[in-house]
Amino acid sequence: ELALQRLAARRVLYMGSMGAPNGQIEAVRAAAMAANPFALTIIGSARPEFSRALAAEIARNGCDHQVSLMGWLGDPARMKLMAESALGLVLYKPVQKNWEYSGSTPMKLFEYAAAGLPVVVPDRKSFREFFADDEWVTYADPEDPEAIARAIEFILADRERYIAMSLAARAAHETKYNYERVFAPVLERIRALVGAAHDAAALCQRSSSEK
Repeated sequence: ELALQRLAARRVLYMGSMGAPNGQIEAVRAAAMAANPFALTIIGSARPEFSRALAAEIARNGCDHQVSLMGWLGDPARMKLMAESALGLVLYKPVQKNWEYSGSTPMKLFEYAAAGLPVVVPDRKSFREFFADDEWVTYADPEDPEAIARAIEFILADRERYIAMSLAARAAHETKYNYERVFAPVLERIRALVGAAHDAAALCQRSSSEK
């Protein structure tokens, strides 16, 4: 039922730091040119000059009624927006090596998954290698507004596919992309190291007492 409410609302969410390399400008242009309109909500921190440029882009494209531009929000407000949104965007451009190979690093991806939101991510090797054929992930060139618009419409165009993608997003969070699952190998390694150190200390103590 929640997935259907989200689908009917057709709200697309982009949350996180704002800037020219982050793709918010292209997201606005995608919203302006979409054949089937959707609402776009952008939240996050930005330098004043970029906030002005983004607001100007929204006005220039005549989509003030369609795009909501917000600052950074606290967790309760962000959670509410995710609950009301149909899908999430991550549109980092490969402006530096870190971003070119950052498929597994954007925290917002895993917040979207936890909320059961399908996503549009950059069509780059690092993202395709990390997500492979994950059903909840769709790819687009982050520098091409038409490609972004097509990817969004692909997610929103089919009711059954949208429900399946939403369920797949939540399942990905529960089975792969959560702290308990990801931290488990690290925790085991820590326990092994602590155990080895304890054994070494006990051995040293026995050796000293035997002298």
